[in-house]
Amino acid sequence: MGTVTASLSGAFRAETKDEVSAKNLRDMINGLMALGRMQAQSTPEINALMQSISLGGKDNTVELSFTVPTELLDAMTAKSKAKVKTLAYEQ
Repeated sequence: MGTVTASLSGAFRAETKDEVSAKNLRDMINGLMALGRMQAQSTPEINALMQSISLGGKDNTVELSFTVPTELLDAMTAKSKAKVKTLAYEQ
């Protein structure tokens, strides 16, 4: 579920068959997030997006939540539009 106010927030929750599976899933997501943060260091907007993601959970649950300010969404949208214009112009 997400809401749009001064920011976009959302959360995902997964239930696994047991605690070991949940820990393994959290570890895998944590590794993917670390990889994403390393890749995003040269792009401030993506870096800020990656920093907004939080991973948690206990027992057999995994929870992933995020809060992205609308200013960041606006900046990312503007950058994407500029890139599309550049690509269209090159063709």
